[in-house]
Amino acid sequence: MKRFRITTGDGHTLRLCYPSLETAKERYPDAEITEDNDQSHVAYIQRMIDAAAECQTVERNGSIVYLLRFEISVGTCHAALFKDSSDGLWYDLCKYQLWKSGAVVVPVLKTLCAPADFCKDFLVPKAEYTVLCMGKKSEVKKPEALRGVVKFASVSFEKMCQCQLFLNGQDLYIKHGDYFSPEYCRPEDRGKPLVYRLDKYGVPHGNKERFVYADCWGAIVLRRVAWIRISNFIPLVRHLNDVEISKTVWPMIRCYHHWGSDEQNGGWGRFLEAVAGATRKHLEEKGVK
Repeated sequence: MKRFRITTGDGHTLRLCYPSLETAKERYPDAEITEDNDQSHVAYIQRMIDAAAECQTVERNGSIVYLLRFEISVGTCHAALFKDSSDGLWYDLCKYQLWKSGAVVVPVLKTLCAPADFCKDFLVPKAEYTVLCMGKKSEVKKPEALRGVVKFASVSFEKMCQCQLFLNGQDLYIKHGDYFSPEYCRPEDRGKPLVYRLDKYGVPHGNKERFVYADCWGAIVLRRVAWIRISNFIPLVRHLNDVEISKTVWPMIRCYHHWGSDEQNGGWGRFLEAVAGATRKHLEEKGVK
């Protein structure tokens, strides 16, 4: 099997495989046909095989099919690569099916692409969640990586604070103004309900900002600010919708803090959806694909 570059009368160029030049001319009698010896796609094919979590081979219709499985940030991807069994020529072709993280619909169709495009879209470092620093507002400083970078959006967290969003390359940075803030409890009151009157502890009566309820009863919250980085966040936005992104990032947060798999937080779920939506809107406005 050989590969040919076929230029049709309307100016389109095709790169197709045929057993011989004569066969290609029979299929496209009026086209300009030259043999294509470019094998640059083989390097991408080898990269896919090396990166696969699982690889199996089967023989179908004169081709050796490599069936690959990838565990990536956006889910599980099943791909197929094809090699001519007669002469070992790799076809510049890839079929894949993406099982998205957090999706409730099982995919049916497969997508065709070149191995180079598959590597560009999927073989990127996995997304990771990291808390860079946290503490009182006066204690946390803007990360050095964001020097000169301005926020592109602000997202509300449970109507309690506005969280600023920054992008640096493929990474998303979040300045969170209420990061799992602890509640104040005097040592002698530990184990008791956290219900206090404002003025009982020297807080001016009528200053309700630190309390949940308008009648000044509630827990005193020690507001904690944090800088968060979600590395390789942009690939998540390219392949997942907002809900799927939220369901993908929340397990990262659980893992980072060593919480159980049954730990859920509706407020954070809604917040992450809003963050994904704001990031997607920003990328669309900038024309980034």
